[in-house]
Order: sequence, then structure tokens, then C-alpha cells
Amino acid sequence: TPAPGVFRWNHLHGSLARFEGATTPRQFSPRGVTLDQDAPLLMRNPEQYYDWVAQTNMELPEVLLVPLHLKGGDVPIGTLWMVSDTYGHFDGGDARALTELASFVGTALRILRTEERLQAALAEQELLAAELEHRVKNLFSLTENMIRMSRAGASTADELAQALTGRLYALVGAHGLMRRNFAGGTWQDAWVLLGPDSEN
Repeated sequence: TPAPGVFRWNHLHGSLARFEGATTPRQFSPRGVTLDQDAPLLMRNPEQYYDWVAQTNMELPEVLLVPLHLKGGDVPIGTLWMVSDTYGHFDGGDARALTELASFVGTALRILRTEERLQAALAEQELLAAELEHRVKNLFSLTENMIRMSRAGASTADELAQALTGRLYALVGAHGLMRRNFAGGTWQDAWVLLGPDSEN
């Protein structure tokens, strides 16, 4: 992102290892051709066609690329490269072997991404559980305060029930005002609903 995006070289070995993490254009590279065809590609001397390869001062007699799919995915997400320092090194057997290797890599990547999603989901659940615990504790504290305040001004059970019910309805009303972002109401409206005894 943004489209058309770029490729990034990862897990390089041998003479290309120094380019680990480098980026290349999506629409002007052997990788782009490989993904567009979704098939193995054998190229000779890509530095003669791609100026960004030539700028590295590398000579690449042969490059074999195969598309890399996540296991079960239809759209390739990248390519697997092999580079030879001689001409005529690769043949159909190499293409098949590299395609099979790409399949194993795709399976490993899918497992890794699934594990990452599970870890993220677990972390989210733990966060939600902590937030729920906090809110439940606040609810218990609020309920205790409402009972205490109602009891202080009531002389009978009926008066206690009436005062406590009134405060509950006031709390529901205040909550409704806040959920509407105080459309048609203010914090002062919520305070009136709760009553001056709700300060604690």
C-alpha cells in the first residue's frame, strides 16, 4: 500500500544477503511478471532490462522465480527466488522442486499468520475481561453507595425502596443522556436527574 505497492526482499542468503529488507517496484520487476503469470519464470540477466537491478552492479546470469501462495489461497503473495552464477544451470526439475518448496513455505506462513491472529484475539479477550472486571467492581461500588444514601434519608422500608428506585431511574436517565452525547441535554441535566445526594 498504496497501490500498486512494492516488494520487499526477505530471508536472503548467499551473494544477495546484503539486500535484506530492500524494496523493489511491483510493476517493474521479475517478481511482478511471475505474479501476473502465476507460474514459474526463468530469466537471464535481469540487470540488462531492469535499471534498478543494474544500479546494484550485480550480474545475474540466471534467475528462477516461482509464485508463493499462502496454503489454500488463490492469490500469490510473493515469489521464491533462486539465482545462479552460471548460464544453463536451471531446468524443469529445478522449477518443480522450487514450486514444491514454495508450497511448504506457504503452509508455514499460513500457520504463522493463524498463530498471530490467535495471539491477537487472546490479547483482546484478556483486555475485555479486565475491562469487564473493572466495570463490575464499579457497579457494585455504585450500588452500595446508592443503598447507603437511600437508607440515610429513609425511616421505613417503603421509603428506602422508593428512594432507591428513584435513584436507579435517575441513573438510567443519565446514562441515556450520555449515550446520545447529551443531544438535547447537558451534564447539568444529568446532575438534576441524579439529584444532589448522588455526589458520593
